[in-house]
Amino acid sequence: MATSASRVLAGLVVEKFAENAGVPESDQGKFLLIGFLLGSTPVGLAMTMFMANRDADPAQPPTTVATSGNLTAAATPAPLTITSTSLPAGTVSQAYNPPRLVASGGQPPYTWSAQPLPAGLTLNASSGVISGIPASGTAGSHRVVIQAADSAGAMAQVTYTLVLQ
Repeated sequence: MATSASRVLAGLVVEKFAENAGVPESDQGKFLLIGFLLGSTPVGLAMTMFMANRDADPAQPPTTVATSGNLTAAATPAPLTITSTSLPAGTVSQAYNPPRLVASGGQPPYTWSAQPLPAGLTLNASSGVISGIPASGTAGSHRVVIQAADSAGAMAQVTYTLVLQ
């Protein structure tokens, strides 16, 4: 169904038919479709719709047919992106507790991985928190590749430099 005009007034959707395979050409433009929003579902909106014949005798109320159904609209999520900007420096043999890694977009929940982390540090795959005590002998700069995967299988990756003193 294509429409030529559409307005939304206080939750009321009003559309005039321009073309519809089920309406003869001679009757196109003579119908008014009014939809009342009943609620939302994970995949769209549940609507009750009324169609009135506008070509009826003006002295009589228009003939109205009621029907209900679902209007589905698929939204494409924003691309999965790791939004953490860096890994803060740490100190060998002292607890390392940076803020958790943060991602946006995609379809949560996210699963995290990091390769390679210096000895003594681990990444919680569910929370995105790196923690632990960097082992002695790990002082220096470490290139760490962080990956996030969403529940739909999309992946994002960034590379950080982790400095341990």
